[in-house]
Amino acid sequence: MQEKRLSGNTDTFDTQFRIAPPSQRRSLVSDACAGISQAMGFWGCDARHPRSNQLVAAGFERLEKDPALTEGSSRYRRHWNSGTIELHSFCAGWYPAEGEGIVFIRHQQRLFSCSAGEPIEPGRYANRIEGKSNDTLLDLTRPFLSWMIDHERWILERHGPAYRAACWRHVASLPGFRPWLEPTEATAWFEKLLTDPSTTPRARECERMKCNLHSIAEKPARFKCKKLATNIVSANS
Repeated sequence: MQEKRLSGNTDTFDTQFRIAPPSQRRSLVSDACAGISQAMGFWGCDARHPRSNQLVAAGFERLEKDPALTEGSSRYRRHWNSGTIELHSFCAGWYPAEGEGIVFIRHQQRLFSCSAGEPIEPGRYANRIEGKSNDTLLDLTRPFLSWMIDHERWILERHGPAYRAACWRHVASLPGFRPWLEPTEATAWFEKLLTDPSTTPRARECERMKCNLHSIAEKPARFKCKKLATNIVSANS
């Protein structure tokens, strides 16, 4: 998969986001965290796809597991937008060579800024992460969210809407997990956040109204696919 960059002017994003009320900015960060958490479940499904590992097919390198880490998934790493994306079942983030990056820590359900350099070792965050304002977090997360959108487009083109819908139902069925937006709506919400944050609605409004956020693909129809659902395993396994 070729690296792509989502169009959009960073200065425009910064201006639009900062003119939104503080409560709205806080809510958008909260919604983004919920969406990333759900997406981590999808990536676990991609790694365990019955045909082949779809993260590797999408350009990720699968790193050997650290023997010291007895829990969690493998680490997956790829270059993106002058930095590195790394995925693990504990955390996921974008790490630039210079400046600040971003990491989402799953068990805390929070975004943190991260110092530049090699990706963080899962579970070992000391001295590398820092809490920042909502304004800063949303700005830092833009490269990571642009990759998320690109990956979902690639998955849709490769497998059609039925596959991700099955992933969504599987993840939603896991104990203690609260489902977020359905896949196509989730991708459209993130795209809206990156291109027009000042008018991005809360995710719960999308759920209630089933709004169309300038969708990048047709909304998948509901379906039943026992064979696929049976082969999809939890991202936590």
